[in-house]
Amino acid sequence: RTVPMGAGEDYFLFATAYPGITEISLDIDDAVSWDNLAYVYVPALNKKRVLYLGRDGPALAALRSLPNVEVTTEGVPEGHDLVVVSGNATGDGNLNQYIDGGRVIYIASGDAESPEYLPVRLDGVESGPASLWVRSEGFAEGLHFNEIGLFSYPRAASRRGSTVMVEANGRPVLSYWRLGKGVVLYSGLELDSDFYLRPEYPIFWYRMVSWITDVPDIVQSNHKTGETVHLGEAAMIETPSTRFMASSLLLDQVGIYRYHGQIIAANMYDPKESSLERSLEVEAGQFKEISRETTVENDLSHWIIALAALAMLLELAVMRRRREA
Repeated sequence: RTVPMGAGEDYFLFATAYPGITEISLDIDDAVSWDNLAYVYVPALNKKRVLYLGRDGPALAALRSLPNVEVTTEGVPEGHDLVVVSGNATGDGNLNQYIDGGRVIYIASGDAESPEYLPVRLDGVESGPASLWVRSEGFAEGLHFNEIGLFSYPRAASRRGSTVMVEANGRPVLSYWRLGKGVVLYSGLELDSDFYLRPEYPIFWYRMVSWITDVPDIVQSNHKTGETVHLGEAAMIETPSTRFMASSLLLDQVGIYRYHGQIIAANMYDPKESSLERSLEVEAGQFKEISRETTVENDLSHWIIALAALAMLLELAVMRRRREA
């Protein structure tokens, strides 16, 4: 849609931002072209199909409470956007084939089994209580992990290439890694804790499911230039002008940024600059010439002392020369 506007005119434009990228531009020629462009990215909110394997528990109840999520407890992983595996689930050979390009959340149950696809190695259970330490917030930003009562937790060790988000006494309790085009996330938070009793529990699952299935929050998808986005791991980043590998992203240009299937829009939008209520009348200022005399104290005593010392040295040199003569 094109709207003709003259200099100094105001125009209210209402438009629906559909899922995808919307570009708004001003067709003018001025000194700064970057602020004539604006981008809005709206993530697609398609319903996600989730397969839950294992006995019923708080995680299943949280999944069923989420919007745009269809949960089933029977079937094969193929065709689902996400598979949630409780540690007490029976082995499934189809899961190994699905992992290479799918999304899996594994909930540890304390059993001795340690699947090879996990980002950690499991070896028993550690006794608590223990305090949780957040190493990389990611999708869990703002959740109060320090208030969770953790009474026991899996004895886990990180595998090379994994990213630890939360740990307890040096043991990872929330971590993930990428296998091929797939992502596997491990959670040891539900073995023996009061996490499922807290109001943040369904919020945690909502954010985790949205993150692992590539459904970012609309607020997190639109930023102002100058901000820094921490990715939590090294990723190939595509900016409006180049490509590079990094674990943090500085939004130093207006445009669209892409990494790991995620999209971020960056703009130079300034509410004050775009205000329709600002006055166009500018009062001219007046310049008045003023002259005045100022006395400046300048201490020259150090120069006088230096000259006196130099004269004494010169006199001593002359006297010594006369004695030698």
